[in-house]
Amino acid sequence: MAAPAIGISRPYLSLLERDEKGRNVDHLRTTLEKAAGYYGVLPEYLLVETPQEYIDAFVRRLGDGVPTSTGERLRLILDELQLRWGEEFTVVAVAETLGTSVDVLADFVADRVQITESVARQMQAVTGAPIDWLVPRPGVAVDRSPELQRIVQMAMDNGVDPADLEMMIKLWLARHEKKAPSGT
Repeated sequence: MAAPAIGISRPYLSLLERDEKGRNVDHLRTTLEKAAGYYGVLPEYLLVETPQEYIDAFVRRLGDGVPTSTGERLRLILDELQLRWGEEFTVVAVAETLGTSVDVLADFVADRVQITESVARQMQAVTGAPIDWLVPRPGVAVDRSPELQRIVQMAMDNGVDPADLEMMIKLWLARHEKKAPSGT
């Protein structure tokens, strides 16, 4: 279905996909632009070979259209990677690759827990996301407890098991929620 829409034969598209066809640069550029138009993506997205290259191109294209929330930026990256690479970048797969639980990753995406620089480095290695996208920008209001952030940072810096970290976060949240009603 793609080949006729792009204006090439199916066998030729198959050769291009397998990188077995000689490269006439002008013809390939035209074909690439048509293919990108057909799939609704930017031409450079079809040329990248790794998730990191893809995210790099994606971030450059966004320019000033970057969400301010760290969680929104992480969600955008995960969505983009899943669209391009599929099952390899589901929340479950990314959490597993990071060595954490889906709940902890969901807390990052929902902005309930701030991503520390050490966690951002791990995520950058997995997703290609720029560290400055994942660590909150100075001056951006973040509704997170400094106590919880200290726990997360200490745990990650000391190589705490992700399951233990998740348990510590849940205990802290439970304790914090119990204190809130009595103070009002």
